[in-house]
Amino acid sequence: MIKKYMNLLDYVKEYNFKNIKIVNDIQAWINNPNYNYIYNKLWISQSQDIPSGPMGVYPNRYPIIFKPIINLYGMSRGFKLINNKEEYNNNIKDGFFWQEFLDGNHYCLDLIIIKGKVVFYSSLKSIAGKTGSFLYHESIPDYNLPEHIEFWISSYLKNYTGPLNLEIINGLIIEAHLRLNGDFQLYDKNFVKSLDV
Repeated sequence: MIKKYMNLLDYVKEYNFKNIKIVNDIQAWINNPNYNYIYNKLWISQSQDIPSGPMGVYPNRYPIIFKPIINLYGMSRGFKLINNKEEYNNNIKDGFFWQEFLDGNHYCLDLIIIKGKVVFYSSLKSIAGKTGSFLYHESIPDYNLPEHIEFWISSYLKNYTGPLNLEIINGLIIEAHLRLNGDFQLYDKNFVKSLDV
């Protein structure tokens, strides 16, 4: 039997869930003023000592990537691989930063957080395309959440309660969202109902 694909917004509309107010990053930013700093991807890098910097600060080695410091419309928007100083100088953009290029498995984690503690998580392995977007995602049901990720959450989202989506490469967080993954294919009506509190 083929499962009908529904994202979180589809569930909210179809079943009239009243208390789920956050289905995208713009709503998450507005509704979480005390925690929306995690949308700052330069800060995310710095919080984990990933080599990174704003435009005008040059890296010690290449390749690196350029992407917007904050972008609520699609987080891979503006992504560009930079291989040398000439490419850096030719692609400088206001509001962007650079980060060390991380080459490895990319995981997309959905978590439910209660006062800084992880009470649920699931994992997708994301298979990258050539432009920073993904070709497809593969469910990883036996994924073990690394202890250092739980520590990061408890340190920087100490009193936060709500959904959290993290994108991770080589055990390092590259992006964070105060909502669940927009693809949402792992969940059903009962899971969404549990969020409607």
